[in-house]
Amino acid sequence: MKYFAMVVILAFLATLLMGILLIPWLKKLKFRQTVREDGPKSHLAKTGTPTMGGLLFQIPLIVISLILTRGNRDFVFFAVLSTVGFGLIGFLDDYIGIVKSRSLGLRAYQKIIGQLVLSVALAYYAYTNEYIGSSVILPFVGKEWDLGIFYIPVTVFIIIGTVNSVNLTDGLDGLCSGVTLIVSATLNIILLSVCQMDRTRHIAYLAENYGELLIFSAALTGGCLGFLRYNAHPAQVFMGDTGSLA
Repeated sequence: MKYFAMVVILAFLATLLMGILLIPWLKKLKFRQTVREDGPKSHLAKTGTPTMGGLLFQIPLIVISLILTRGNRDFVFFAVLSTVGFGLIGFLDDYIGIVKSRSLGLRAYQKIIGQLVLSVALAYYAYTNEYIGSSVILPFVGKEWDLGIFYIPVTVFIIIGTVNSVNLTDGLDGLCSGVTLIVSATLNIILLSVCQMDRTRHIAYLAENYGELLIFSAALTGGCLGFLRYNAHPAQVFMGDTGSLA
């Protein structure tokens, strides 16, 4: 927790640096956004803007999280694995769209199959992990409800729904990164509170796990702040599915 502010600043600066290094590289490789001709005229002006910009904050997010947590905590491992897995699906989607010079990369069924396979793997990992498990806390009641084997399909539904909701948000300059910034900042506050509560209760392992997850969330906050420098209107780079699916 003492690293919280440092992590936000570090991720922010690292993302700014990644923008300086990667945006010219994306332009050189002609990794540019293709906009559908039947879309709004205002969007046509964005044709040719570099895409795959999610790499700008994803790389610092993953590297900082793994280095500072040593990758040995269950919650952080789950978060990093999710980011890498869905990021790869998004990267493949962007790359196919660029190579074929079209706005559509992977077909819808191809993306949903990839998301489903990854979500099932993540849900199973959480279900079999003794510190995550199949119990959920009911809001406002404070009681636990053990979903048993049904935890897996419920978790799969939540993961796929969340991933695609964020992906649909990525339609205007700075919108997806701005919304994610607000969500991650809120998550920071929640994690800070939970860490203090668990330390009071002497639940050392959970406190450490939430503390490490706070590093991931703080890095995401700093990364989104840095990315907005390049993605705010008029955008110099687009997040692409590489970023919005992750």
